Amino acid sequence: MTNNPAMLEDAQAGEYCDLELECEGKKLTVHKIVVCNKSGVIKKACKGHFVEGRTNTIRIQDFSSVTVKRWIEYMYVGDYGLDNQLEWISELARITDNACDSIEPVSPTTSSAGSVLDATASTTPTTAEVLRPHLEMSTIAHYYMMPELEALALQKIRTSLAQPWSPAGVDELIPELCPKIRDEATLQQLCEMVIDHIETFEKSESLFPDRFSRRVIATLRERMGHIKQQLNEATLSFGREQMTLKTQLLNSDQRFRTLKSNLENIKDVPECRHCSKTFHVQLELGGEDSSICTFHGWAGEDLNTCYLMYRH
Repeated sequence: MTNNPAMLEDAQAGEYCDLELECEGKKLTVHKIVVCNKSGVIKKACKGHFVEGRTNTIRIQDFSSVTVKRWIEYMYVGDYGLDNQLEWISELARITDNACDSIEPVSPTTSSAGSVLDATASTTPTTAEVLRPHLEMSTIAHYYMMPELEALALQKIRTSLAQPWSPAGVDELIPELCPKIRDEATLQQLCEMVIDHIETFEKSESLFPDRFSRRVIATLRERMGHIKQQLNEATLSFGREQMTLKTQLLNSDQRFRTLKSNLENIKDVPECRHCSKTFHVQLELGGEDSSICTFHGWAGEDLNTCYLMYRH
């Protein structure tokens, strides 16, 4: 994985750079050796007879400068943050020119605007606010053919969804960004999120704009409720049957142990204590219709002498 934080600082300072990414009027300087090795789209644009190759400038129109900065950060260090603190010297120079005033020297890695988390320190970000940057990263990753970044964005989306749920703004975020997302795993994750919280969205006109789709969702949810109830009843019934079978098994095991003990005791008695004749033993096992075992014991050659019967 790429990990060049020192080169990222050089890029922010405009040192040894040979390519500009222009977005929202900002020119972000980068190194071709880094970005071309991360994105085949950029590499192809910088080659041949494309205008980007002649001007060493790539104009980015479909993404915000905040998203592009995170994208650049990933290409240099293999990860991206959400603090919006990355600033380029070219941005500071532009601010100086517009203000016609001098400013104090600012480190390339420090932003006077601060971070999003600092700005909202008194409030907990909603699920939509946490998801948005990762969904935008998934979009730019697909646009520039960077599957590893798509996978990282999906990982961060799943981590975000593990946090406490907040529905505000989600039904507006999904229709806005889903048409731009091409990664199937990310789309599936969003579908599962909606299903997990369908009670929140079933009446949402933003997520389900037509009346019929909302009615289908409501009917499906009602049917799911019936299935869940039936499943609970079946689980309880299975539990009762399982307890009954367990009790029967314990009883059978106890009877077997008793019978075995009795057989062991009789085995040690070779002669009848009443008539002193040889003692014979026969055991009848219970059939399919009965679990009762019958034990026959007699002395001599027939059953007309000493005889006993024991059932268990």
